[in-house]
Amino acid sequence: EGGRRGIAPAGLSSFTVMDEILTALANKDRFPMLTWTTLVGHSAGGQLTQRYAAGGRAPGTLRGVTIGYVTANPSSYLYLNSHRPIGGNPAESCPGYNDYKYGLEKRNEYFSVLNDKTIRQQYISRRVTYLLGSADIDQDDDFEVGCTANAQGDTRFQRRYFYYSFIRTFFPSAQHHMAIVPEVGHDYDAMFNSTQGKTAIFRDGDQP
Repeated sequence: EGGRRGIAPAGLSSFTVMDEILTALANKDRFPMLTWTTLVGHSAGGQLTQRYAAGGRAPGTLRGVTIGYVTANPSSYLYLNSHRPIGGNPAESCPGYNDYKYGLEKRNEYFSVLNDKTIRQQYISRRVTYLLGSADIDQDDDFEVGCTANAQGDTRFQRRYFYYSFIRTFFPSAQHHMAIVPEVGHDYDAMFNSTQGKTAIFRDGDQP
């Protein structure tokens, strides 16, 4: 979910795979009518989508296609500075809280090609929708815990709400939106088949 290196082929990042997929879809010889692509992920897939929106390389090179990102109910987020909503000063109580995949320090090989400024600029310029289930408040077996994750909030719902507030506070020009799916928990089918989910995924290409 953070662009880990693959076992086979050895060292291949999942983000590199995503670069190749989006590049293939943007090939006008193969898909001449395609003008909009949405990258969608739920839970761990939502983590991948959110981080790829920040550090993905291919989207900045493609022409003739707009890429949207829908990240639904992830357990954690990539923060773009040292601020965290919980715990006061986590640098004292949680060393490494700002390391990748939670922050921009000690990034992996794929992310290390870009500097902090470029990652921030890319992320705020990309069309990201945070899709949030209002009932996703349980700490299930897949929920990330530990001081690095807990500094972002106590539940997936709370972490999403805090993160969107973080974006609006520190990067108000970001082309980002939040949509809440009422009475839905950690359920990808209900999330993506909701009115809010369908709107986020199949939005008109002319929308902001």
